[in-house]
Amino acid sequence: MSLRHHAALLPLCLSLLGTSTTLLAAGAPVKERLKAPTGPTAVLSATSSMGTATVTVDGAGAFQDALVYTNADGLTADLSWRSALFIDGTQIEANDVKQKSTQKAVSSFALGSLQVKLVQQLLPAALAGGYVLDQQYKLSNPGTEPVMLNLLRYNDSDMRDPSTNTFLGDLGYQPQGGSYNYIVSDVAPTPASLTQYIGVKFSGGDVATRRAVRVCCSNYTDISPEENNTVPNDADLDGISDTGMDMAIAAQAPVTVPPGGSVTVKMKTVLGRSALSGLADLPAR
Repeated sequence: MSLRHHAALLPLCLSLLGTSTTLLAAGAPVKERLKAPTGPTAVLSATSSMGTATVTVDGAGAFQDALVYTNADGLTADLSWRSALFIDGTQIEANDVKQKSTQKAVSSFALGSLQVKLVQQLLPAALAGGYVLDQQYKLSNPGTEPVMLNLLRYNDSDMRDPSTNTFLGDLGYQPQGGSYNYIVSDVAPTPASLTQYIGVKFSGGDVATRRAVRVCCSNYTDISPEENNTVPNDADLDGISDTGMDMAIAAQAPVTVPPGGSVTVKMKTVLGRSALSGLADLPAR
């Protein structure tokens, strides 16, 4: 597993874009990393018959760690190293967040000339052992001109064996015709074992969302048409990685907020440890 250390913080126009580096091996190139939340946070939790999930979010919807405790074996899996929202390549931050309940947090912040209201909820999912982090951003434009933004959700997941804390190697999965993209711990799951997974769905942009699983961690600006709906290391083009490595999820779309109007952008993150009969058990839409 890579050794991570913080390298630099660069002030940008709307907020701060954090960069850090990872030492891969002697002489290997360093990689850009997501910045950890530095402001106030809220701890969201949800309980199901299978266990409990806990995600600590900041006011802009970034989070570091997504913990799933499973009653069956008494183990806790961390399904996301870091996740954040980027606008025009800049990681967005907010200075405040209000905890409304154990499952819900709200926040408001300015984004240039826009006003943003964010509602975040963590809920049990329909799939046993799964949970959904529902994040809804309402972007309001009080001005007289439209505001155009490029939004990209980035999630760096490091699938680990919770019993030994060893890196399993992230494997990408793109459901056929779906709107989620996933990182999973097993490409051929069976009900006899618990499969770890995290997936992202982004909706509300001007056009259909582009999505990709990519080698971690760089390019917080764009997903090209060629990369759309792809996973790395997929030689047979079945939408599943052939081998595991350090991967991340990206989902991106342009958003235009009309003058005097508003747009709501929805980010859903599905996470859990479940006894899957196959990857098709995971939500596609």
